[in-house]
Amino acid sequence: MPLAALVLTLMATLAATPFQAPPQSQEPAPPPKEPKQSIPPKLGDDEPGTSFFPMPSIASDKDSGMTYGFLAALMFTNDQGIQDGLLSATVTYNRLVKVGGEVEFRYYPTLTGVVDLDAYIAQRVESSLHLFYEETRLADLWHGRFEYFDQRSSTDRFFGQGDGNPVSQESVRTSDEYRAEARFGPRLNNRWDVEGTLRWRHYRVGDSLITDHPQMTTLYPNEPGIEGGDVVAGGVRIVGESRDSVTTPTSGTYVTAYFESAEDYAPGKSHPYWNCGASQTTLWPMDKEKRFVTVLNTATQLAIGHYIPFWELPAIGGSTTLRSFNGGRFTNKDMILMNVEERIRIHEASLWGVSGEVQVAPFFDLGKVFDSSGDLVGRGSLQYFHYSYGFGLRGVVNPSFVGRLDVGFGGREGVGVTIGLDYPF
Repeated sequence: MPLAALVLTLMATLAATPFQAPPQSQEPAPPPKEPKQSIPPKLGDDEPGTSFFPMPSIASDKDSGMTYGFLAALMFTNDQGIQDGLLSATVTYNRLVKVGGEVEFRYYPTLTGVVDLDAYIAQRVESSLHLFYEETRLADLWHGRFEYFDQRSSTDRFFGQGDGNPVSQESVRTSDEYRAEARFGPRLNNRWDVEGTLRWRHYRVGDSLITDHPQMTTLYPNEPGIEGGDVVAGGVRIVGESRDSVTTPTSGTYVTAYFESAEDYAPGKSHPYWNCGASQTTLWPMDKEKRFVTVLNTATQLAIGHYIPFWELPAIGGSTTLRSFNGGRFTNKDMILMNVEERIRIHEASLWGVSGEVQVAPFFDLGKVFDSSGDLVGRGSLQYFHYSYGFGLRGVVNPSFVGRLDVGFGGREGVGVTIGLDYPF
């Protein structure tokens, strides 16, 4: 969140800065041999060094409400004039968790690799630690990824399983989880990788700080997974990548398909099940300068088994699926999703040694959860396809950082506001 606030603030400042066109070459540049390693043209003369940015930080979330704070950040520019590192520290206030502090560091050692370290703690209940590393072209032979995450969140919601559950079935909880995931495998060629995956997740449910809604432990005492548990899973993942950039793409396709066998070790018993899914994101530039880029994202997930904890089920709703709804608003054994957005560059400039651009992004989201083919195409199929529409603002610092603000409408549950780092898909 702090890094997102920084990039969005830069976006607002850049928008007020007179346009500075990129330098034009006399001859067209030859096409890159490796699309993902191409370096976008710089908008100005970005000198190596460090830039300091103090600024206010504001965030909004349908679950936890408004958060206010102050952020101080350092942005690092390497010898090639690329912003490849960002270090931020934030002090915040939220009416539920009171005073909180967060430190985050993101670093791009290569154009295809990223390191992200984030730590957060609040005065009441909440805390998190996130360690992430991924290199899609390790020695140009391997794709490697490791992630560790632990979090205690005191404002999570659950509405029951199904795609038509009303708001009146809303419950609140504190989620306490730890998880670690490793993926590693060979690059088959310039576009396709295959990875073995190993995942562990520990989860517990407690009562929320919110007192004006029913607690999940009271309203859903028999929900599978309410007793907590440990999940161990292993599987295989196929990845296809032809985008021109990992973080700030403007063309190409990203495809994944996976299958894993999992077992939930709940207190006194265990439950085996299977997960599988696929997704694709395709970007089509509408003009030579790539000022208009149409993005289509589709995804499906299936969970197969007799007893599956609710916190392992597919869900839609939130910042990367249906942007006008609560996170995980609709939950069931299966889900399908489609997102369309148009990313339109409206301004570009160079300021304080940082080159950037501002985008607007009108979008439309459509999704459904279901537990059988009859549920998908039969009863209520049109009624329970949920949708969002709205617009987004993007602050892009090529080729490393994207800050985004999305405002989603649709349905009967109000407006959803998302502030985050990176494109939603």
